[in-house]
Amino acid sequence: HRFFEHEIFGTSNKAEFDIACGKMKLAPVSCRPIDYGPPAIGAGYRVFTVRGNGPRDRLNQLWDLTANNSLQAGRHMLRFGVNMYKRNWTFDQALTPRGSWSFDGRQTSDRASPLIEHQFADFLLGRAIGVSVNPDVMAIRMDPWNQAYYFQDHWRITSRLTVNLGLRYDYFQRPRQRGDRMANFRLDNAGGFLASKHILPGEPGLPPSLVKPYKRGWGPRAGFAWTPVQRTVLRAGYGLYWTPEVTNSFTLLPWNPPFTRAINYAGSPQEPLQYDDPRSFDRPVVGALGAWAVNPNMKEAYVQQWNFTIERDLPLQTLLAVAYVGSKGTI
Repeated sequence: HRFFEHEIFGTSNKAEFDIACGKMKLAPVSCRPIDYGPPAIGAGYRVFTVRGNGPRDRLNQLWDLTANNSLQAGRHMLRFGVNMYKRNWTFDQALTPRGSWSFDGRQTSDRASPLIEHQFADFLLGRAIGVSVNPDVMAIRMDPWNQAYYFQDHWRITSRLTVNLGLRYDYFQRPRQRGDRMANFRLDNAGGFLASKHILPGEPGLPPSLVKPYKRGWGPRAGFAWTPVQRTVLRAGYGLYWTPEVTNSFTLLPWNPPFTRAINYAGSPQEPLQYDDPRSFDRPVVGALGAWAVNPNMKEAYVQQWNFTIERDLPLQTLLAVAYVGSKGTI
């Protein structure tokens, strides 16, 4: 299975639209031709813009091998098999590569409450109050292997009683970034992430994926169908089903520093961020667009399902069924 997307904008790769980097010479923005375009401006009025994030390239592939088998052995119908699949995904994108620039009007309102006109005047003067920018492309290259094995016995004990017993094992490999260009964060004693304490592949006690593997994916199955009296059947079943973590949880780890810069600059009425003054962006960074983390001891989520049903044949070719069905998810 394969999905591929190559996204460009009307401004991409066109020199006449090299506005943020070439014409305005904004210090912290991306200068890649695919990112050509104007910055995103928040100045009260609607002004020129293209979508703030992107463009992007991405590829999702799934290589799947499945073998299902069955064998009749007396009163037993045995089913067993294996499913192995390699998930490959790439994702190239810079979020806000041209920057998102905001103007609050305090530069020109002379201590009065700013109006939209003041915001626009600040924009014309090039005095921003805040800038969010991610000039570096996030290049994801991950391809984990997942695997599952199962066995089930459909056992017809008597003409009135059939039992189903089975077991499935799922193992979902933790994704690893090619070249080990990814970072995670340490946990504090309360289980929270310490954004100032990032960890890189090679950290003692952790695999290159920076998330420990979970190898307890056993999923039992059990059920029966019993006819205690003619025209009445009792059925019941239970199963435990494992599910892998969504890929987006791991996709953001290569976006962490030091591999990409995703930063905020904050100005003030006294020290605005001046468009044409690179020194405005030499001041200490006061924030970031995000620090992304996955619990290194994360367990897989699973769902338990169970049911109990009473079925009764009624006259006029009518069937009455009363059932209780339950499920419980655990993360």
